Order: sequence, then C-alpha cells, then structure tokens
Amino acid sequence: MKELKKIFTTIIKPSSPFNFEASYKPSHFETPLEFYENGNYWFTMRFLNKIFGIKMWSIGSANKPKVKIEIYSESKLNKDEKEELLKELNWRFCFDEDISDFVKLAIKDKILKKTFENVYGMRECSLNSIYELLVISLVLQNTNVKRTRTMLRNLLERYGTKVVFDGKELFAFFKPEIIARTREKELWNCKLGYRAPYIKSISRSFANKEIDEFELRKMKKDDAKKKLMELKGIGPYSADIILSEALRHHDILVLDIWSQKIFSKVLFGDEKHSKEQILKKAENLWGKWKGLTGRYIMEDLFWREKH
Repeated sequence: MKELKKIFTTIIKPSSPFNFEASYKPSHFETPLEFYENGNYWFTMRFLNKIFGIKMWSIGSANKPKVKIEIYSESKLNKDEKEELLKELNWRFCFDEDISDFVKLAIKDKILKKTFENVYGMRECSLNSIYELLVISLVLQNTNVKRTRTMLRNLLERYGTKVVFDGKELFAFFKPEIIARTREKELWNCKLGYRAPYIKSISRSFANKEIDEFELRKMKKDDAKKKLMELKGIGPYSADIILSEALRHHDILVLDIWSQKIFSKVLFGDEKHSKEQILKKAENLWGKWKGLTGRYIMEDLFWREKH
C-alpha cells in the first residue's frame, strides 16, 4: 500500500452554472477507485506516470461555483506538472465548458423543465481515462453488477495499486503495460471469461501507443468512433459511451434495453417505441444537445431515488 501526502491545494472557479453534487452521478457503476460522501469526493488518478489521490468539494453555489481541490501524491510536482494535472482535471470535470445554449433550451423545454430544476448545472464529468473506461465497459458487458464488481476488484487487487490518503483507502488503476505483458491465462484467473483476451488486446494497443486519448480528443466524432471500434471487443454501444462521456459529444444519446423503455415512456407515454423512433424525436426536440439532455433525465431519476 502506498501512502500519499497532500502536496497542494487549489480552488477552481468553473463556468456557471456548475452543480458539483449533481455532477457526481449515482447512475454510474461504483468502483473501488472512488468514494463520495456528504458532498465530498475522493478518487485516485493515474497521470504523468504518477498516482494521485484527489479530494474535491464545493465551496460555492451552482450560479457562483467554486470547487476546492486537495492533491495528494508521493512526491511534489514542478510548475509544469501542476499545470498539466489541473488542465487534465479541467477536461475530465468540464470545469470551463460552456453549456449556456443548453441552459436556454432546458428552461423552455416542457419535458426538461422539472428535471433541470433538480439537477441544474450538472456536467458530463468523466473521472476515468479512456483506457480505464474501456476496461470497465468490458467487465460490464453481458453480466450482472455483482459479477462485474468481482471481476474489477480481482483486476485491481492483482494489478492495481492500493493507496491511502486523507483517511481513505482506494485503488489506483493499473497501467496498460502491466496487462499487456501479463499472460492471458493469468487474466482468466480474474474470472473475466471471454473478456480476458479483449482486455489484453486493448491494453497492448494503449501500451504500444496505437491509440492515444489526447489524439482521440482532437478527432471528429466519426473518426474517433471508427478508431475505438478497431479495438477488439468494442462495438458501437461501448464506443458511443466513450464518445458521450469521455469525449464530450453531447449529440449522442446512448440507449440500452432499459434506458430505451425509460425514454419511450418520457417521450411517448409508453414503453413500446423503437430506438429509431426515440432517437428521431429526441433529435427533433433537442438536436445537438440530445445526449446531455438524456443524461439529465437519467440522473434526475437516480437522484430522486437516492434522496
């Protein structure tokens, strides 16, 4: 276990509106990489070839947002490293994203009006790197939550790093290089089933720099999707999740069997409408914001259940 020490504290002023609490999404699959309690958010982050422990909490409001951030590490950072880390946190948590056009749409929209009141200022944040999201998406495929938790914990216990900071014990994700050089037989011991060769193949692609997150961020949506789908085990659905959550393409409304029923009910009053019918109506109503709109609707449902 690695003990991380606090190396600096900073305050970020996100663009308005920014709702810190609503941006932590209870619909997301919980992992041993993070912990949320009473408005405080602790998580680990592997970046700059280092492991960081990070604590965030709001000291402002949705209309006058301020987020306090404590950074923990084994060693201090120089000025350039600090700037790179804060730049990456800004990307992952959308601190400076302009959603003013979406706000104007939501205020006028009959379906969104109540939802928007409940999760006003929520952003499409993504704690994980794209590599990490791809691994998580694979262990979520074709199974239940209990099995997924078992698979991910097995991977983290064998190949990740346990850290402690600010009184919290969490795991840091493993490097793709570690899995790339691991024998596939060993990965099967993590109860991964058919996912083992896919996770190894994806890890090899990232380790060999065949795919790069920062290049994906610069690509057009269709090019990025094509690149993601070149990875073994990643189909259109998983690629769309990455495009929507990690690459900020807010025009992508991702539907599975369960969310399809929800949006059919929201848009048509029943659960019988097809994916194509739902997407067509969502496009007519919300256009380029239909993906972010969908996230607001889903997270509002989860927050109502939670509270």
